[in-house]
Amino acid sequence: MKSRLFRKFSLKGKIMLLVSIVTLTVLTLMTGLLIAYESYTFREGVRKNITTTAKIVAERSKSAVLFRDDSALKDTVNALRSNESILLACIYDADVNVLAFFNREAHTNHCPRRPHLTTYKYQNGLLLLEENISLNDELLGAVYLEVSLIDVSTHIQNYLLFTSIVGVIVFVIVYLLTSVLQNQISAPLVQLKVVAKRIAKNRDYSLRAEQSSRDEIGELVDAFNQMLQEIQNQNAMIVENSETLEAEINERTRELKNTNAELEAFSYSVSHDLRAPIRAIVGFTQALVEDCGEQLDDIALDHISRVTTAGHKMDELITSLLHLSRVTRKALNEQPVDLSALAAESLKSLADANPDRKAQITIQHGMTDIGDIKLLRVVMDNLLGNAWKYTQKEKQPVIEFGRIQETTTTVYFVRDNGAGFDMNYKDRLFTAFQRLHTDDEFEGTGIGLATVARIIHRHHGDIWATSTTGEGSTFFFTLHQQGHNANQNNAKTTSAQTAFTPSPRLQDGAS
Repeated sequence: MKSRLFRKFSLKGKIMLLVSIVTLTVLTLMTGLLIAYESYTFREGVRKNITTTAKIVAERSKSAVLFRDDSALKDTVNALRSNESILLACIYDADVNVLAFFNREAHTNHCPRRPHLTTYKYQNGLLLLEENISLNDELLGAVYLEVSLIDVSTHIQNYLLFTSIVGVIVFVIVYLLTSVLQNQISAPLVQLKVVAKRIAKNRDYSLRAEQSSRDEIGELVDAFNQMLQEIQNQNAMIVENSETLEAEINERTRELKNTNAELEAFSYSVSHDLRAPIRAIVGFTQALVEDCGEQLDDIALDHISRVTTAGHKMDELITSLLHLSRVTRKALNEQPVDLSALAAESLKSLADANPDRKAQITIQHGMTDIGDIKLLRVVMDNLLGNAWKYTQKEKQPVIEFGRIQETTTTVYFVRDNGAGFDMNYKDRLFTAFQRLHTDDEFEGTGIGLATVARIIHRHHGDIWATSTTGEGSTFFFTLHQQGHNANQNNAKTTSAQTAFTPSPRLQDGAS
């Protein structure tokens, strides 16, 4: 939070704030150290003065204690009243009996029976001090004093007030000096910022920042101006060649469009024109069998059967190629599409065509998206048709259509537990006429997934698959999601596999 708040300040504000914080920190530390030192020295001064006083009292009390002159002891003690900081004074004999004392009226303490002081100590705002009375190394008694340290507190308070006033004056002086001197740092940078904003707004790279110093900021201004000069030179070259580049781009675009149109027309024409000869071949071979079948041996009939089968296969390929060509040329009519309903229709058609097959089918409800309903029906027919085809040899076929909601993308999937394929050949999946299974295993033309891929790409989406041979396949696709590469698809595949949770299963049919 503090760093975010600090970022909102201008450069001038940051410099002023930084200097203010440093100044306050230094002044606070110095004031604290000075007060601690002054407190110690002043208190030690008080202690030394009171110690001297105690020594004088002890020296004067020797004879009075020795001869038990109570009057003299009392006079000696009362003489201490002139020092207002002394609250309690006591004179003891060698047996720690109180011979004389005085007590300030406001002080409630009395002479302790045994002070038990080595020399002195500080306690509850008082200085407690004891001085022995001795003659020729013989202990005669002791002087005990309790001294108020209120003078120390008063002195420290006054000293704190003085240092605070001095600190405020120093802070004001530093702040004023910083306000004047910070312009030497912030002004060039502020001017550089103004120039940069004008350039960003107006795209005028002829502007230059004014250099006002030869320090690091001056070097920064030099580098900035050199960068502007380089950009200006590059822009001049771009502007100079823009017309030529634009003409070349337009020409290549026209050539590309013409080439694509010619390829599509050629593909459609070839596919359409090839059908008649192929059908003629199939028709005449069938007529040959019908009219001359009795005159042909088994080998000839087998050859004719192979010709007929190849003709039918070629006709299927041409039909698929025509379909692929129509998908490429058809204009998109995008609208909201219920993918769940399309999947249910496709699977119902497959189930009606194969009433003897029983499959465990799951369709997630409520899957809608934007797209061309006719083309997306082709996607559903092909993907679910493949799942239906490649699970035909399974005892308990499982087909599922659902979706996984990622952060910004909806990923749809069609999953089955069929034959699967080798992932080493995954790059051939969506290429026309490329099949990963032979006709003896599963029939097909190799056009279906290529058609699906073109439709998905026309919807600005991606399609990819994962599989394990003998354990089934999962085909994933997105709509209206451009710019994904193979690595991103792999990442999405991983997340989709991790997040995959089958929906409640519906037995024997599509729902």
